[in-house]
Amino acid sequence: MIPDEKVMRSNIPEMIKAANTILNHIDGILLHIKTNITNGKIEGMNSKLRGFTKRAFGFKTSKNLKITIFIALGKLNLTPAYLPTLFGREPLKIIDNKI
Repeated sequence: MIPDEKVMRSNIPEMIKAANTILNHIDGILLHIKTNITNGKIEGMNSKLRGFTKRAFGFKTSKNLKITIFIALGKLNLTPAYLPTLFGREPLKIIDNKI
């Protein structure tokens, strides 16, 4: 007898519900075991997007929300091409993100 058949024949509703849940999601469970990939990054990004949309109530247009999302999640290089003079030294010129 297969173990899940024993569970299904038991009179314990919690065990039957747990077995059904595992059987319903078995493809995803096995895929995770095989690839070790999770949806954690997507969930984190979704959380950030929800935070942006909560703050977006103060924005005048949806364009400003889109700009905020692109700046925060777009992995843009916001390093200035030219750094100002600091403490009387010569200005630094950045070429290809290297000083």
